[in-house]
Amino acid sequence: MDSFISLVEVSADGKCLFVSGTCTLAGSCCTSHDAFKSLVNIFHISIGEASAMVSETPARIAHLKNVGKVDIGYRADLLLMDESLNLKQTFIAGKKCFDFDSDS
Repeated sequence: MDSFISLVEVSADGKCLFVSGTCTLAGSCCTSHDAFKSLVNIFHISIGEASAMVSETPARIAHLKNVGKVDIGYRADLLLMDESLNLKQTFIAGKKCFDFDSDS
C-alpha cells in the first residue's frame, strides 16, 4: 500500500484553524464548543444537528456508552448556552459544575 503526506495550508482566526481560503475546519485544534459555534454560525447547521456532530458522533466513534446525547439512561453531561451560543453553565452527570456568571 502506498502512503503519502499531503501538505495543506491553514490559517487561523484566533480560535480555530481553517484550510486556507475555505470555511473547512483543519483538524482538532479547536474546542468542541468553538467547532459547535462554527457549525451553527458559519455552516448554518441546525443546533440539533451541530449538537449531534460534536457529541453523539465522537461518543459513537469512541464506543462510549450512555454519553453523547440527552436521553433516558444517559449521563446528562450538558452545556447551557445563551442565544449567542456563549457558554453559561456546565453540568456533568446532571450536576451543575460551573456557572460562568458567578464568581464561584
